[in-house]
Amino acid sequence: MFGTRTLASLLDEQTTVSRTQLNPVYDGVADAVHDSRVATRRIRELLSLVPAIPGRDGERDVASGYQKMGRALGKVRDIDVQIALIETLEVHAPETAPSMVVVRQDHDRRRLSKMRRLIKTLERLDVNALLHFVGDGHPAGLRTRLTSRGWQQQIRRLAVERSHTAVDAIAHATGVYFPRRAHHA
Repeated sequence: MFGTRTLASLLDEQTTVSRTQLNPVYDGVADAVHDSRVATRRIRELLSLVPAIPGRDGERDVASGYQKMGRALGKVRDIDVQIALIETLEVHAPETAPSMVVVRQDHDRRRLSKMRRLIKTLERLDVNALLHFVGDGHPAGLRTRLTSRGWQQQIRRLAVERSHTAVDAIAHATGVYFPRRAHHA
């Protein structure tokens, strides 16, 4: 029988993933960028469930830090996906290979530029401090509040809020096809 996992244990798991993937991210490993991005998104979702205590601006800074980290990781990840698609085209459509090589080289240069920005963003944000902040290192018990019952009210509120957002996005995406609107929905 599986034991019930607490939100705090989920947070610990995701911070561990982020910590273990940090060095490979600095080395530019595509899978590490992906895994770190997923862990960052999960941490942000868990942080959104923490019952807010008025006057704790530091918590907003942490959420903002994870958002900036996720955006920087996302920009590199998007290019990684494009490069993988280009490589697939090179293999499955050999007649396009010479053109695809030029396109892939351009994407490789763009990826390098985005990787440099990612590393600078991670250094500026002090990712180790962010990871420590959401764990046991938080002086106000951010992690401890995930073990309380207050998160249940938050998850209800988020479910209602997101359902309204989804309905609006679907209504906005209907009619003439707009790729971004469809993606948002």
